[in-house]
Amino acid sequence: MGSAAALWYAKSRLGEPHLGHLVYREGQIAEVTARVQGPDDDEPLAIFEVGGAQGEFRVLAQVAARIVGGVARAEHPLRWLDPRDRRLRCTLHHGRDCRASDIVELVPAPRLCNPRWLQSGDFRHGEVGRLEVEAPGFEGRTVRFLIELQIGGGWRPYRELTAGVRRGVARAEVPLVHPLPPPEARRADIVALEPAPLRFHALIAQ
Repeated sequence: MGSAAALWYAKSRLGEPHLGHLVYREGQIAEVTARVQGPDDDEPLAIFEVGGAQGEFRVLAQVAARIVGGVARAEHPLRWLDPRDRRLRCTLHHGRDCRASDIVELVPAPRLCNPRWLQSGDFRHGEVGRLEVEAPGFEGRTVRFLIELQIGGGWRPYRELTAGVRRGVARAEVPLVHPLPPPEARRADIVALEPAPLRFHALIAQ
């Protein structure tokens, strides 16, 4: 007497997910749709993921999809992306079914990055401070440098500078004078003053 065993798989109730565009830019709303068999009150889970040009993806958002007329639909605004994000995909989960969309191109918005002082170490009274920020995508625009000084436990404005973006970088210089000594202060008095921490913020001028 012979016998045979076989596995039976139920037909998937979830069709292939599709993203609405081949290219998405930061600030747009990503939308995914898929055919689905089931009642309209089901809520498949849509997981939007982003990743760099190579390597793994990371979860950007998990959204409950709505089913209308046999089509599951979910959307999510593309915000606060990492400048290295270049790919987008969406995975839909419906019961035991799970299917992923094709990968599409993702274009992050240009942003300022890597602000820094060009000198290492501390500044002396009267020195010229040199600062810069990388500004890819802002060629020809103007950057505002807002320099702040910490005094008495709080930060207060010190100087504001502007510089144009050239070859993807904006640079500026500022004479650094300790704010506490009077004009007639002796050098020995200036040396004895407590150090005053500095910092700056950079933003694109409107």
